[in-house]
Amino acid sequence: MSTCRILNSYERYSDSELSVSLGRIISNIKGNPSFPDPKPTVAEDENLKVEYDGSLSAAQSGDRVKIALKNEKRVEVIDLKHRWARYVELEANGSRTIMLSSGFDVSKERTSTVELDQPQNVKVFDGKNPGELVASCDGLAGAKSYIFQYTTDPLSDSSVWTNEPTTKSEFTFKGLKSGQKYWFRVVAVGSNDQRTVSIVVSRIVQ
Repeated sequence: MSTCRILNSYERYSDSELSVSLGRIISNIKGNPSFPDPKPTVAEDENLKVEYDGSLSAAQSGDRVKIALKNEKRVEVIDLKHRWARYVELEANGSRTIMLSSGFDVSKERTSTVELDQPQNVKVFDGKNPGELVASCDGLAGAKSYIFQYTTDPLSDSSVWTNEPTTKSEFTFKGLKSGQKYWFRVVAVGSNDQRTVSIVVSRIVQ
């Protein structure tokens, strides 16, 4: 399922950007069937925009009182936009199309975490040099990295595994003891640190 949200960093807007943004939202929500009963009302927003734009013009004189009044109106506009954003998100119920129709800036869609399957087709074979074994598995959709693990024989619940992380679905173990039997497995790691573990396979080092 994809999710998105309204971008509401209005405090970073310049005075004129804030006015333009408010005007765009008023124009888009007014008469929009996706927002039948907007709260705050369109009339409230239109009245506040007139007051805010008037305060911007008055503040250009440099008068400190008029600048202070403009800043007060700016805070009101930001507060109103936050309230209207919450209303739009509630009515949109996760629909990015409906959110965009409001005139608000909307984040990119984010897909929810995909369930990570178990690594498949785990194989272990001789490497190029003595004391080397190569372990591999099929590439796994959703895996960001792999952890190749080995432990010495005999295998038990108390076996201690050595970890070798890599972004590839193959890893060469070096410095293993010739004639020793080892057990291997692969851990797939997903984007949110999901982890799945393969079956365990064994091999004797040549």
